[in-house]
Amino acid sequence: MEVSNDYKLFLEFVDTYLPVGFEGIQNDDPLMLKIIAMEKRNKQYFYFADMLQMKILYTSPSIKQSLGIEPIQFD
Repeated sequence: MEVSNDYKLFLEFVDTYLPVGFEGIQNDDPLMLKIIAMEKRNKQYFYFADMLQMKILYTSPSIKQSLGIEPIQFD
């Protein structure tokens, strides 16, 4: 799968998951597969957090490649 550096994917991510409070994000979702492939190629990762509650809502699996920790451990 050819993956471009289309950072509009992150805007699509926000538009898709904001209405559901960033819950139920599945890494096998076609949008997430594109984002994860782009992150792996660029050695990047991202996370979403609720800063008022000081709670991480989602961490991309690429954090393992970047920081060596599992996404569930990132808090």
